[in-house]
Amino acid sequence: MKRRAKEDLDMADLLPQAEAARVLGITRAGVSWLVANGRLNTTEVWGRPFVSRSEVLAYMAQRKAGKGKAKK
Repeated sequence: MKRRAKEDLDMADLLPQAEAARVLGITRAGVSWLVANGRLNTTEVWGRPFVSRSEVLAYMAQRKAGKGKAKK
């Protein structure tokens, strides 16, 4: 889990994991898997894990860009 100093936090950029799941079109368990496997980082605020909106959108764009590639 990535931790940031309180001064560095931009609460407008943070999403609860449930909201990140909605944005990505996956389940909360899917977001937990992405976090556990290092695909997304979390920031703990008020004892709850949040993910960066910009990181979620970047991950979504990366996945869309890779969908057109053939699997080997």
